[in-house]
Amino acid sequence: KKRRDKAEIEEERKRKMADKDMKKQARDEKKSIEARDKKQRAIEREISASKKSRAEEFVYCRVGREALDIIPGLEAALRVLMADRKIDTQLEIHSDMATRIEWWRKSIEAVELEEGKGVERVESMMQEPIELIVVDSAALAAVIKAAALEQHVVKLRSSLGVSNALLILLAHGKLNVKDSERDSQAVVLHERLKTQIREVHTPNEAALFICQLHRGTARMHTKRAEKIIADVTKGQRERAGLVADWWRKMLAMVPRVSGIYARALVAAYPNPIAIMQRIEKEGEEAVEQEMAGIRTDIGHRIGEKRARKVIQLLSTEDGMELFT
Repeated sequence: KKRRDKAEIEEERKRKMADKDMKKQARDEKKSIEARDKKQRAIEREISASKKSRAEEFVYCRVGREALDIIPGLEAALRVLMADRKIDTQLEIHSDMATRIEWWRKSIEAVELEEGKGVERVESMMQEPIELIVVDSAALAAVIKAAALEQHVVKLRSSLGVSNALLILLAHGKLNVKDSERDSQAVVLHERLKTQIREVHTPNEAALFICQLHRGTARMHTKRAEKIIADVTKGQRERAGLVADWWRKMLAMVPRVSGIYARALVAAYPNPIAIMQRIEKEGEEAVEQEMAGIRTDIGHRIGEKRARKVIQLLSTEDGMELFT
């Protein structure tokens, strides 16, 4: 009887130990799963933050040393503005980038390991589809006056890291060329080469523009891939909006065609290239009559005189007819 009791006791002890081991194993597995889930949630939160609240912190602005030479004081102005936004560590100066400015995004991914092993945080750097080249205004003006801007931009674009990137030529100083001469070539650049020109006169103005681009680029991932930055103070706009921005600027230089009249024209004809094509196909008179009948948001007609000025803007060679 005592032997059976001892055997029973031993059996009970072994059973309890087995139960204890099973419970410990279950606790360990639960802790392991919780740890994996916690790690995955942390990575997911970081990914979400990289696209929303902390988007600017995950984008790096790489500036070519020669760009800083063209605009004295730019580096100091950039550091002040970026420090104010708490993204000063996102500014990188590179000696092998000439006068280019690029944006690179730190991409965070949660990569699954073997089954049951959870996920691993993997980061990589990806170049964003926007580049800026700092140029001297006098040199750019010479290219524009020679009517060689399109060929010049084609050559510049061949060196871009992202072939279909939006290219911005940041001209430092006053561009001493006729507005009509510049704008006629600039519209072609937008339409054919996804390129625009921005004129700045001070290092602070240049730094502000670059920081606005940084912010817009940081938010760009939430938009569809075919959208590009047009209004850098607000974020992104579709390609048609980019052309419309420049169309408004062209209209602003025409006497008596601004404000409500310019808005009405841009709303009716968002792409000036399309109007040019219609003028060639239908003739100036037909397009002018249609344009004259357009009304503003307060009911005023564009009128024949304003319509004639706009037609001249799109068909004149030197632009002098606009001011007579």
